[in-house]
Amino acid sequence: MGGVGSGKKASTASRRRKALKLRAGGWTLAQIGEELGCSPQAVSQLLGGDGRGSAEPLRCRACKRTICPPRKGVWTNRPALCLTCLAHAPNAPFGNRLQAFRLARGLTQRELAARTGVPRATIRNYEQTQSGRLAWPVLRKLVAFFGPGLVELEPPPESKQTGKRK
Repeated sequence: MGGVGSGKKASTASRRRKALKLRAGGWTLAQIGEELGCSPQAVSQLLGGDGRGSAEPLRCRACKRTICPPRKGVWTNRPALCLTCLAHAPNAPFGNRLQAFRLARGLTQRELAARTGVPRATIRNYEQTQSGRLAWPVLRKLVAFFGPGLVELEPPPESKQTGKRK
C-alpha cells in the first residue's frame, strides 16, 4: 500500500464525489466502476450501500426520471428504462422489458420470484440475456403478474407519430 510504483490514488472523498455526480447523471454502477477502475460492488459501497443496494434512486437511462427510490436489493449493473420510455421502444429485448416492469414496482429479483413462483435464477438470466428461449410456463406466470404490457409489441396509441389518442 503506497509502495514503490503504486502511484498516487485519489482520496476516497474525491472518488465518492465523482461517483455521486456520475450516478446522478444516470450512470450505472458498472459504468462508474469502469471509470473509477473498480467493481460495481465497490462503487455501491463507496456510495454508502452494502453491496446490495444503492444510496441513490435508480434512474431511467433515457429520460433520467426516477424509476424506483433507493432500496436495499434493488439495483442493477445494466441501464434500465422507465415504463414510459419502454413504451417508445417496441423492439426492446424481453430482458429489458422484464427489468423495467420489475423495477417500476420496486421489486427485487428475489421478491418477484417469490410472488410469481419463477426461480430467481431464471429471472436473472432473462434480464441479463438479450436473446434466448422463453419457456411458455414461465412467460405465462410473468404475464399473469405484470399484465399483457410485458409482451405488447406496439407502443400505446398516444405514443404513435401523430401524438393523438385513438
